[in-house]
This record gives sequence, C-alpha cells and structure tokens, in this order.
Amino acid sequence: MKRFQKGFSVVELLLIIVVVTGLAYVGYRVYDRQQTRNAAASEQSPTARDVSSAPEIKKASDLDAASKLLDQNDPAVSNQDASQLDSELSNF
Repeated sequence: MKRFQKGFSVVELLLIIVVVTGLAYVGYRVYDRQQTRNAAASEQSPTARDVSSAPEIKKASDLDAASKLLDQNDPAVSNQDASQLDSELSNF
C-alpha cells in the first residue's frame, strides 16, 4: 500500500453502500406499514363524502332546512353511536 493513499478503498465503498441500502429498506418498511394502517383505518370509517352537506342559504327558510340536515349528521342529536367519533378522535 502507498504511504499517502487518498480516497476510499473498495471495501469502504461497499460498506457504505450496504449501510445506506439497509437504512433505505428499513425506512421503506416503516413507511409502507404506516400507509397500510392509514388505508385500513380509512376503509373502516365513513368518509366526509358519506355525510351530506348543508344546502346553500339564500333566504330565511333555507336556515330551517340546513338546521335539520345538520342535526341528522350530528351524533349528539341523532341516534348514531358517538363511540365511532371517539375512536376517530383517539387516532389523532
């Protein structure tokens, strides 16, 4: 070997490649697992598209229709189980 060798040897370069590849693999597995959990959670719970939105209010009589519609979607007012809402909030 030369006395004043500069740069990386092949063994050092391969070691760096192995470490970086291992870190990338572990990072991908963690990311993929989190995406799978998020997809499973979103399939189990209804989305915002399942809930009807309030109509546009242009006159005073539209307020009553909007109030009735919003009461249908409110778990505290309707007969829906509020435990689903609690479980959704606990995920955050």
